[in-house]
Amino acid sequence: MLEISHLSKTYSKGLVPKRIQALRDLSLSVQPGEVYAFVGPNGAGKTTTIKAILGIISVDRGSIRINGVDHRRKEARRWVGYLPDQPY
Repeated sequence: MLEISHLSKTYSKGLVPKRIQALRDLSLSVQPGEVYAFVGPNGAGKTTTIKAILGIISVDRGSIRINGVDHRRKEARRWVGYLPDQPY
């Protein structure tokens, strides 16, 4: 099961830092056996959410749990597979 609770993430952009809010208070729960898709326009936060779940980026606020385990713990990674179309 994937549980995301009150996730928020902002980025600084440009020479004169401008704050961009990529995620604002995102909460969702995906139960075992469910299929979930991220659909939306560019800048909607799809990639940011996936990178946060994988621990590639840190978030400003909120929590992510995979099968009840904090996503940052090594133990949680055994339940996650990721194949990017471009290497990071």
